[in-house]
Amino acid sequence: MSYLHGKFVWFEHLSNDVSQARNFYDSLLGWYTEGMPTGDQTYPMIHNGGQGIGGYGAAPAGVSACWMSYLSVPDVDAS
Repeated sequence: MSYLHGKFVWFEHLSNDVSQARNFYDSLLGWYTEGMPTGDQTYPMIHNGGQGIGGYGAAPAGVSACWMSYLSVPDVDAS
């Protein structure tokens, strides 16, 4: 991933129903989701065209569905 200071570079949607959220956003925005193996689990990665732009995850109990956005910074610890 390129360094793009101050730009949004990754988006993650936490949901109580990942499958339903995936189907909704894929059909609404023309995205496609591909499973990426991560050890003993598979991470549903969101693609826009040929580029990975984010993923889906299960929301913790009691947490409403939400989007988390990640910004590019030169030094995470300093920021």
